[in-house]
Amino acid sequence: MTRSVHPTIAAIIRRVGELPPDLDITAEQHLRDDLGIDSLKLIDVVVHVEEELGVAIEDEQVPRMATAGDLDRHVAEPA
Repeated sequence: MTRSVHPTIAAIIRRVGELPPDLDITAEQHLRDDLGIDSLKLIDVVVHVEEELGVAIEDEQVPRMATAGDLDRHVAEPA
């Protein structure tokens, strides 16, 4: 079953990744392999997520965020 991610997170991924605005971002998509989010863009995504959703993401958590769903789960259930 395909699971969607938080609409704000999906919009940030699209914006930072310069992806089409109508692209459906699912939890299963790999940030680097499927969406072209390299390590520098991932940092940019995390900064925008923190600012726009008012959450804090620890630096050591970032490398463990391989999929859009990993990021979404971290925001929904902070450690």
